[in-house]
Amino acid sequence: MVKIPPPTPANICAVAVPYYPAAEFDARLSHLAPQVAHVIVVDNASGGESRQRLDRLFEQRRFELIQLSDNVGIATALNRGLERALGAGYSWALTFDQDSVAHDDLVAKLLEVHEQHPRRSTLAILGSNYEEGSTGATGTPRRARVQGSWIQVDEVITSGCLQALSVFEDIGPYRGDLFI
Repeated sequence: MVKIPPPTPANICAVAVPYYPAAEFDARLSHLAPQVAHVIVVDNASGGESRQRLDRLFEQRRFELIQLSDNVGIATALNRGLERALGAGYSWALTFDQDSVAHDDLVAKLLEVHEQHPRRSTLAILGSNYEEGSTGATGTPRRARVQGSWIQVDEVITSGCLQALSVFEDIGPYRGDLFI
């Protein structure tokens, strides 16, 4: 089994995929950016005011923007961002969509969970829980296996997911034919 380097803020690149993002997207990125070394936004062919807003955002900030000419779906767009992060030398990627808001301590909590995991040198993916803004309901699975401060689950959502890029490189990309 391959030993995976531990995640640190210096070796994590966030990858966010928007499609016609709302004006709040800028604020959502501002919660995420201070927690990681770099942010790559892969725009899935937004147009109009959304595209202009993204252009202005990247003229003012140090985010990297990959503009796609067609909406290729989140899987293919994530692949482009993860490949770019891997090529830039990052070891881990934190993936996001346009609607999610990262808590200011998200990365710190994920690093804490990683540190507490008994098999952290082979741990390849950490998912974060979510809370529905309108209802306050969380996404904690019903059959979760509680292990101290973390829960072992069979699957995680993409948004807020910290993944080892060496494993992405080994097993291959997300299936673009699934689109979402």
